[in-house]
Amino acid sequence: MDKPKDITMQYHHEEYAADITAKAKTNFIPGMEWQDIAQELDIALWRALPKYQGRNQAKERTFAQTIMRNRIIDLKKYASRQKRQLDSHHLLFSELEETSAGRNLLENAALIGPES
Repeated sequence: MDKPKDITMQYHHEEYAADITAKAKTNFIPGMEWQDIAQELDIALWRALPKYQGRNQAKERTFAQTIMRNRIIDLKKYASRQKRQLDSHHLLFSELEETSAGRNLLENAALIGPES
């Protein structure tokens, strides 16, 4: 016997598709395209909406907006952390020149930006 499809996922995707797209296109997160952000928001809603209980007479849409806002904040924090980690792990040219592998890397490196 076939397993029934998850109606919750289909429902929330259609219900909040415009909100997901709008939030994804209006928030810049380094290293992510808007489609990636939209997918992250879609997954966050898919996981969180079954937990909606309507406390304090909050509407499901308000709950969904909060979930999306918090997910975007988390993604921005993650991207910022990744950037700081990359910034702290840089190499100096003098360090590269100390080894033959480093000198080889420097010789084969391509220039970034317009050539003089």
